[in-house]
Amino acid sequence: MFRCTIISRRVLSLLITLLCAVLLTADLWCTAQAAMDNPAETYVSFITRRDFSVGNRPRSVVLGDFNRDGVPDLAVANEGSNSVSILLGRGDGTFQEARRISVDINPCALTLGDFNGDNFIDIVAANAGSNTVSLVLGNGDGSFQKAVAFAVGTAPRSVTAADFNRDGILDLAVANSGSNTISVLMGTGDGTFQNTQTLAVGTSPRAVIAVDFAGDGRLGLAVANSGSNTVSVLYGNGDGTFQNSMDLAVGREPRSIAAGDFNGDNRMDLAVANWRGDSVSILIADGHGRFNPEQHFPVGDYPLSVIAADFDGDGKMDVATVGQEDEASILLGNGDGSFQKAKEFDLGSGPSSVVTGDFNGDGHLDLATANAFSNNISVLLGLGHAEFQQALNLKVGRVAFCTSNSIIAEDLNGDGRLDLAVTSIGANSVSVLYGNSDGSFQPAQYLDVGVLPSALVAADFNNDGKLDMAVVNTGSHSLTLLLSTESGAFERRDMMEYMLEPHSMATGDFNGDGQADLAIVNWGTNDVLMLLGRGDGTFDVGSSFGVGDAPHAVTIGDFNGDGKLDIATANWVSHNISILLGNGDGSFQPAITIAVGLSPHAITTGDFNGDGKLDLAVANAGSDDVSILLGDGTGNFRIAPRCRVGVRPEALTAADFNGDGIIDLAVSNEDANDVSILLGLGDGTFLAPVDFGTGHGATTIITTDINSDGKPDLAIVNEDSSTVSILINSTPNK
Repeated sequence: MFRCTIISRRVLSLLITLLCAVLLTADLWCTAQAAMDNPAETYVSFITRRDFSVGNRPRSVVLGDFNRDGVPDLAVANEGSNSVSILLGRGDGTFQEARRISVDINPCALTLGDFNGDNFIDIVAANAGSNTVSLVLGNGDGSFQKAVAFAVGTAPRSVTAADFNRDGILDLAVANSGSNTISVLMGTGDGTFQNTQTLAVGTSPRAVIAVDFAGDGRLGLAVANSGSNTVSVLYGNGDGTFQNSMDLAVGREPRSIAAGDFNGDNRMDLAVANWRGDSVSILIADGHGRFNPEQHFPVGDYPLSVIAADFDGDGKMDVATVGQEDEASILLGNGDGSFQKAKEFDLGSGPSSVVTGDFNGDGHLDLATANAFSNNISVLLGLGHAEFQQALNLKVGRVAFCTSNSIIAEDLNGDGRLDLAVTSIGANSVSVLYGNSDGSFQPAQYLDVGVLPSALVAADFNNDGKLDMAVVNTGSHSLTLLLSTESGAFERRDMMEYMLEPHSMATGDFNGDGQADLAIVNWGTNDVLMLLGRGDGTFDVGSSFGVGDAPHAVTIGDFNGDGKLDIATANWVSHNISILLGNGDGSFQPAITIAVGLSPHAITTGDFNGDGKLDLAVANAGSDDVSILLGDGTGNFRIAPRCRVGVRPEALTAADFNGDGIIDLAVSNEDANDVSILLGLGDGTFLAPVDFGTGHGATTIITTDINSDGKPDLAIVNEDSSTVSILINSTPNK
């Protein structure tokens, strides 16, 4: 039986970051920004979801047309930065760079409406930290006026707009989680409110919506009470007052509520997302002013938001939830109040709100989610039939939740097709996925290696014309060779000499004898160990060469133009890189050290400024950026401005992703579940990142041509879900 081993790298990284943040100063940031109209020369696309940066801890997302161009726009409440982000839609499913509007403290919910009668959409934010709602009046061109605050109850967590007294003017209802009440503010039509009422409901109300329960035009309220595991239903009298609440039992800690006709009887039913219940409660109206006992349907873990819509176009109402499993769950309705098993779609990190609309005008409903942990929104374009565009995810773990963290793409069996090999740390194995002729892959086969395999490379180590693999095993302090045989299988050989916590590895001919050698990065001894290949599958143990503290990754290239391979390492604890210039005989000159960002986790090479000399790019996991170091061809490097990317960048790769002849970068962001594409300008600077979705916990990333169309695709190892995401490059040809 295989068991997973959990390594608390994130905890260690956080401690290091906190200790060193006051010691390190940031370089200047990349200043180049993506063009707002997205011209062809700055365009790149992959077949997966898109992520768009917003403020800190986004908690709510709503849809409206703020600039009256007929294209859906988005507004996002950023709880951590006391702001609302406005993302104007382009009509193709993408959005312009977010613009921010300041509001009160800790905005966590939004609603829209025309509150001053000028026919422009305005925004109201519920501010949990200041016990207010902020009204932001729209100008009709995508810009907004300064926010005005109105007092409500304690810790407001939800707000909805509706005309409760039927005077043609929008009013507000606010759920106050700290005072167990609903505040009702009557609109005056000039952008102000008066005659606030306070209505008692259940404990810790977290969501409120307006519903016409009786079908008589008199709007009532439905409130999800997370502290009492109930929904409060308040029938409206049509004059701005409400009847006493009727409480209905639902699941554990309801956090969100939506209304829809789920059984086709033309009455409004309710769907409730139960955070601790990992379910949706369905409350069917009985036609006599009450509701039948709740039915519950499983969804992803810890659902925080629920909406109702017809996602498959069959005329029956469906339900979508998002939650802390970083997935959207789609429950297709059967039309009788019951639902099919949930379909899951990957999202950014910490999704807390979801909205639906047609963002690209193709007639299919799309989804947008606010992701509190990755500080962005995810946009999933609908394909019809309740399917959404996402990456192809291949299962690689031998058992569930076993970390995978290294990948290669090579023709391992000599059939002319691309194969994949991935290390599985928890199962102490390498997963091999052989390629099919159509670009798909066969189910994984597993090769046992040492304990906690952390990196692998491929080369012909015994000169038989077949690719072999080498794996370093951090847990057993060893190297495993997997030598290809005539039968297509692999013969295992283990070496356990002179290695202390090997963590990364590169292969090349370091002594000029024509044989494949290995450079092994030892985390525990802060050095690089040379294993010089004999050409028969064995190695001579060479010398070790000191580098910085806790080297985490390695890359190779000729940095000084002498025709000899050099080495560069990314040193996690010392926040720098080390350059080892090769002597051509398997030995190296003393390390040159260059400071980079916090906790550098990966390093790669490329010619980023078109001068014919190798440059370096470093992914800094602790400072959420990429360091660019421009080489002068003598082994020296000039530090260029750093580039912001997603949360916790773990790895990066270089290629020309948009076909303009300039090298770009792709950076995998573990805690954002996505990849940032940095399009190069050819002078060592890059445009602002364009983010594309992956699976959960994106770590290692490589470039390869999966579908043989000549464009560089991406393969990303998802550490938390034991999958590999395949992102097919769909950028149009020049």
